[in-house]
Amino acid sequence: MALSFLLTGAGQLYNGAYLRGLVLAALYVAGATAAVRYGYPVLLWIPFWIWGMEDARRGARRGNRTLLDHLAAEIAAHKSQA
Repeated sequence: MALSFLLTGAGQLYNGAYLRGLVLAALYVAGATAAVRYGYPVLLWIPFWIWGMEDARRGARRGNRTLLDHLAAEIAAHKSQA
């Protein structure tokens, strides 16, 4: 989440969701560019920034949960062999 706070899409890239991170970064840049170039409200790109942070947090939680499930299965297999 902290990476996405600093740079939209960076959290997704760190989590391994490369396409999602690149698309989110492109949407953020497009929204910010439109806001500056055409005088749209700055609020146009803020939802992409907030969504990117939340999506990165959820992706990290999914990854951590998968890792913990895998480790628990390894420990259970090791105990059954002992």
